[in-house]
Amino acid sequence: MNALYDIVQKIHPLPNEFWDELQSTVVQRDIPRKTLLLRQGTISNEISFIVKGLARAYYFKNDLDITSWLMRENDFIISVVSFFKQVPSEENIELLEDSILISIPYKQLLALYQKYEAFNVVGRVITENYYILSEQRIYSMRMHTARERYELLLSNDPGIFQRVPLKYIASYLSMKPETLSRIRAAR
Repeated sequence: MNALYDIVQKIHPLPNEFWDELQSTVVQRDIPRKTLLLRQGTISNEISFIVKGLARAYYFKNDLDITSWLMRENDFIISVVSFFKQVPSEENIELLEDSILISIPYKQLLALYQKYEAFNVVGRVITENYYILSEQRIYSMRMHTARERYELLLSNDPGIFQRVPLKYIASYLSMKPETLSRIRAAR
C-alpha cells in the first residue's frame, strides 16, 4: 500500500479518512504467475495496482496472440473499455510473474470518487497519463520502424527483456519473433 500511497499523494494529497476507507475497501492478494485475471468476453469488475509482478494484456486476431500492453510494478491493471463501460472485454489479462496486487471493485471506486472530490483529480491524472502512453504507442507503431520500436523499448525499459518472453515482446512491438531475433542479433 506504501507505493500506491506515494503515487496518489504526489498527484493530490488526500485526507487520512480517505486512506482508512480505501484500506477497508481494497483487497491485497498474492497471485501466482499464469493466472488469467480477465478473460475475453467477461466484464472487468475491478482495477488493480501492481505492488510486485508483471502482467500482459492480449487478444487474438486470426489465431495470433497479440500483446497489447505490458504492466509492471506501480502500474494499474485494467481493461479500459470493459471496466469503464461495464461491457464484455475484448482482451485477456494474464500474470507473467508471481504478483502482489491491490484491487478495488468498480462500484467501490465510483463510491470513493463520489465521496472524495479530490480523488477525482487523482483518477483524472492517472487516466491522462495512460492516455498519453496509449497515444505515444500508437504514434510509434505508425511512424517508427521495427528497429526503432525495439531501440525505444530497450532504452526506456531494458529490464523488460529479462522478464517477458521474447515472443510477447515481439508481438507488443508489432513484429514477428524472427524479426526481433534479427534485430537483436544485429546489435
